[in-house]
Amino acid sequence: MDQRIERLRQLIEVVDRLRGPGGCPWDREQTHLSLRSTLLEEAYEVLETIDELRAWSLKMFEQVVQDRNMPIGSEMSDDERAMLARWIERQGSWKPR
Repeated sequence: MDQRIERLRQLIEVVDRLRGPGGCPWDREQTHLSLRSTLLEEAYEVLETIDELRAWSLKMFEQVVQDRNMPIGSEMSDDERAMLARWIERQGSWKPR
């Protein structure tokens, strides 16, 4: 069985246990309506995390560009060639000048 499907099955099994007899009283009391505020709160947390990750990745990119522009010679490193190859592979038809 696909691992993703198996993990989803396990998650559903845990929720079933929590909402079932002998499970968690809080989980058993929840309804679609009562979970709305929690869902919205979680969605906002995801958006905040995405914004934080974007800011962090931009800072990291700036550091990489600064490092690359330091006078260390005109040769690309193996790491830079590998990164460029991955970018080209992802873009398909794009080729560097």
